[in-house]
Amino acid sequence: MGSVDYGEGPSPKQLLDTINAIYEVALTPDHYEVFAEQWDRYIAQVDPELDDGIDLQVHFEKALTILDRLHTVFLDEPDAQTLVESEVGPAAIIDASGGLIASNSGWRDFLPESVKKLWELCTEAEDRAKLKSVVMSLHEIAEPRTGFLQIELPDGSVTGVAVRRLFSPSETAESRYLVRMTRTLWSDDVGSLIASEFKLTEAELALLKRMTVGESFAAVADETGRSSETLKTQSRSIYRKMLASNREDAVRTALQFHLVFAGRAPTKIAPVYGPDQGIVTTPEGLRIGWTQRGAANGTPILFLHGMTVGHSMTKAFLDALVKFNITAICVDRPGYGRSDPFRDWRQSVERWAEMVPSILDAFGLKTVTVVTHTSGVLYGCAAATAHPDRINGVCALAGGVPINDLSMLADYPTQVRIMSRTSRMSATALRFFLGSSTVFYRSESGRRRIIERAYGHSPSDMRAIASTEIRQLLIEGMDLIADSGFDGFVGDGLRIFGDWSEYVEKMQVPLHYVIGEEDPVCPLNWAQSFAQKYKHAQVTPIAGAGQLLHHTKSQIVAEFIAEFVQDTQR
Repeated sequence: MGSVDYGEGPSPKQLLDTINAIYEVALTPDHYEVFAEQWDRYIAQVDPELDDGIDLQVHFEKALTILDRLHTVFLDEPDAQTLVESEVGPAAIIDASGGLIASNSGWRDFLPESVKKLWELCTEAEDRAKLKSVVMSLHEIAEPRTGFLQIELPDGSVTGVAVRRLFSPSETAESRYLVRMTRTLWSDDVGSLIASEFKLTEAELALLKRMTVGESFAAVADETGRSSETLKTQSRSIYRKMLASNREDAVRTALQFHLVFAGRAPTKIAPVYGPDQGIVTTPEGLRIGWTQRGAANGTPILFLHGMTVGHSMTKAFLDALVKFNITAICVDRPGYGRSDPFRDWRQSVERWAEMVPSILDAFGLKTVTVVTHTSGVLYGCAAATAHPDRINGVCALAGGVPINDLSMLADYPTQVRIMSRTSRMSATALRFFLGSSTVFYRSESGRRRIIERAYGHSPSDMRAIASTEIRQLLIEGMDLIADSGFDGFVGDGLRIFGDWSEYVEKMQVPLHYVIGEEDPVCPLNWAQSFAQKYKHAQVTPIAGAGQLLHHTKSQIVAEFIAEFVQDTQR
């Protein structure tokens, strides 16, 4: 892998300026462009594996809490009852006075007696006071977005409670809080994820689990025969690895992971509009949205969208697909649009490869040719590697190549460069950067600037975004993220900017890049250099085109797809 010369690193003043910029954009997303400029300068000088990069994680975590709580928490959720019914465990929504607004069946089964106010859960006055204090503390921006505590129930049992404030776009809206019982929340799958994320040993994970469900060191010592001092020493190792200052911080982090990855059932609302749109449900219960475009009964292709360009197509491209008798089955990749997200976005590529056969079976396809745009090429190659008997070939429009030389990142356009470098630092940093840009995008001026930043680097794309039709298609594609695709977006960002050449190396079917000669995100010379390493990989350049080549060169691109499908059909 290529290395990057970070020089002497940033100065202390640059570090302070960067920290200030992080918090400013968290509080006020309109500061996004100032933050992006400062962050771009800073991250170019930082080795993410050294102290400066690691120290920033604490600030990203705090700033992400502020951003989520002020701007992105449940902005697009349905009504209160629908929200709690989507919860896996016992859950309810309360108002600021503790009054019960809605509850799910798990809550009612857990607490068979009627509870009108949250405080009635507690038998002890001290517990009632603590519970009220947790709820009130969530009015303060500086506090964690979720409060945790343990209380004793009327039957004498002890349970953990998590309270999260729900924010509305309206500043005058009544404060509401999502309350979850955490006693039954520990998941071994999520526990494995925590262990992997923080490099915990098996023994440390076992102790963290006991701490999370509320067991004291004395109780653990009695049951396991280990001394309390040994357990305390082990706990300090856990705190160090998790960047936690004490037991409460470590437990809070563990519960946050569970609330994110195991606390909620899939909540995507996936309407079916007609014969050309629908939902495929995989054997694991994941719902995948699909749309059919092009010829009504033509030769099928599986079309995989990129990070910001969705399935919307120009009339010229749709007409060309009809002309060449191509039927595009366009799926919303997991975490985008109408498709459910994976529990763990870090495993998005592997899980996608596993589910491809069930998707093809749903459409009655024994084999299919895959056509992708930008980051979709990673998912196309992963599917082809895992299922050479089902995938005929991969045609990558404006497709990216694996990054095995970090110096390549400096050549990206600003927005993509920052995203790629941030993905190297951590999932938290990337989530914050993408979160702040997504909130900025929600404003009319932000939408215009984000589109210009993404596609304003080639003459062809600049002309394209001046078109009302194409600009609207880009907005629809980016809405896959802003409305419901954030998890997919982060998962893509963590993987596409790394070295995923193993998928290409193991492919047994053709991979053909179709690259615009003006493409700044996947330059033609990158694709040509990469393809030279593999007999099954080829590149076709498209003159006068950039990233949006199927929008701007519709006839040429559609004709190439038709030829590729014919050549790879079995």
